[in-house]
Amino acid sequence: MFRRGAFISIIVLGMVLLGGCFPPGSGRSLFRANPAHTGDYGLGGRISGQLLWKAELGKTTFTSPAAAGGRIFVGTSDRRFLALDARTGKTLWVFMADGAIASTPAVADGIVYFGTVTAAIKGTFYALDVKDGQVLWSFTDGHPINTPPCISGGRVYFGSWNAILYGLSARDGRVAWKHGRMGGRVTCSPAVFGGMVYVGSWDNVLYALNERDGDFFVWNFKAKDKITSSPAVFQGKVCFGSIDKNIYCIDADRKKLLWKFSTGGWVDSSPAVRNGTVYCGSMDGKVYALSLADGKEIWKYETGGPVVSSPSLQGDTLYIGSQDRYLYALDSITGELRWKFKAEDVVSSSPILSGGNLYFVSFDGTLYALK
Repeated sequence: MFRRGAFISIIVLGMVLLGGCFPPGSGRSLFRANPAHTGDYGLGGRISGQLLWKAELGKTTFTSPAAAGGRIFVGTSDRRFLALDARTGKTLWVFMADGAIASTPAVADGIVYFGTVTAAIKGTFYALDVKDGQVLWSFTDGHPINTPPCISGGRVYFGSWNAILYGLSARDGRVAWKHGRMGGRVTCSPAVFGGMVYVGSWDNVLYALNERDGDFFVWNFKAKDKITSSPAVFQGKVCFGSIDKNIYCIDADRKKLLWKFSTGGWVDSSPAVRNGTVYCGSMDGKVYALSLADGKEIWKYETGGPVVSSPSLQGDTLYIGSQDRYLYALDSITGELRWKFKAEDVVSSSPILSGGNLYFVSFDGTLYALK
């Protein structure tokens, strides 16, 4: 399983990073629960791990789902983007894109956003009406777009394989600004907080940009390898992982490295942060809970395969997938296993929580709803 899991991880690294959503009832769904990417869904009852329904999407799925307005949105590798009923799993509409759906969708104000990768190594960023899947606007720069979009302040932010970060009007797609001075692909989702945009690149650098115009490097920090893990911003600190096997914590104001924690594998997983703890997976098969203050290990839990899924918090439970085909529910304080659910294939998708249920996708294209 580790050998197959490593192969799947390489595909996922090259194609897409995976995400989460806003708290239920908001009509919004965004990577890692909010623009700051903390992965915290707040208070809520525990999920029992019982299957509510599952839907066979019929094709490999690289992304995580989004949930908003009683609907689940998800894309597949055969160009289909679907809206399903969150209660039953029934397909409500299908949109045919120009390529594989390669980014976890985001939803806000009646619009769902996502990017594609075509066979010709190009791509398009789409904005669809959530009601019927009609195209409201689209954008292309001639390169693949597999960044999970971040929506904040009336703008949608995403990166491209041509090393550009874009800030577009979420309503009509007009370019507010673009930042093209990065040295590598942008495949992680930008985090937005406190007037700043934080994003990593395949040039090994984490960038801090001014949200207003995106045209000024406030600071940048260089890791030792690619940054495909999306940053989380909490209490003046920016946490992220790298393919160099480390989890980093940077002072958001001064660029200063506060600490780094070495794991035994690539860190493609994006951290979740709550209070004084940082949670993150690694391709060494472990889930880590670290002190936000100094990076010391609080607990770790070993799964049976590489972990590229990003953790999601609700109440006192941490939910995360593994390439051993299981979705895990762990006590967020102690790391003890509460339950695990076996899927049909590896789980690189990040779980999302909405309306008292949990949703995730396995690599074979099966969408699950757990209660």
